[in-house]
Amino acid sequence: MESISDFSSSANLIDTNRIDVLVSRFCHLFPRVVAMELLWVCARTSHLTSREYPFDEWKQKLLDSYIVVIPIVFYKEDGSEYLASNHYNIIISWIDANGSICIERYEPNVSKGNLDKRLQDMFEEHLNKKIKYISTEGLQSKLNDKRLCGYHILYWMIYRLKHGKDKTEIMLVASKAKPFLEFCRCLEDEYKKFISGKKSECERCVKKVLK
Repeated sequence: MESISDFSSSANLIDTNRIDVLVSRFCHLFPRVVAMELLWVCARTSHLTSREYPFDEWKQKLLDSYIVVIPIVFYKEDGSEYLASNHYNIIISWIDANGSICIERYEPNVSKGNLDKRLQDMFEEHLNKKIKYISTEGLQSKLNDKRLCGYHILYWMIYRLKHGKDKTEIMLVASKAKPFLEFCRCLEDEYKKFISGKKSECERCVKKVLK
């Protein structure tokens, strides 16, 4: 039986030119859910910076009652020390019944230091509003995987949008490799078509998560 490490060693990694496209394709399957472009964050241990980003558009979509999904890529600029680098996260954001902006960040692996606090401060500064911030650690560390963070964020996003927070937490605690591997194999097959310009049906992989 194939293991996570077996699949990971040969899998095509999902590059930054396509992760936002895949996030957008999957988000279209859910009502009132929209995806925005990649948010690039340089997470030095001394301070966080981001590339230019349409934060006002993000805030407006929230005010228009959309659930907004944003993939994050942590990148390096120089030889500094980093809280995260060469790594994907994803956030789901919405406005709750009390009018508060809620941001849930999914970290497939394990965060270093005070990254959560730094991200919360950065979001509050750019959105010009206090937020309710939630951070969840996921399957990548639990399944001892080093390479598949792109697959992990897509899997979590689909599960979270369909089943809600409580059931998703149960799924993460269970840490079962089989359903995640089924999703990965499906997405790998479709991704090969996608990057070669052939017609792909990535949406069929959703059934591997939602069954």
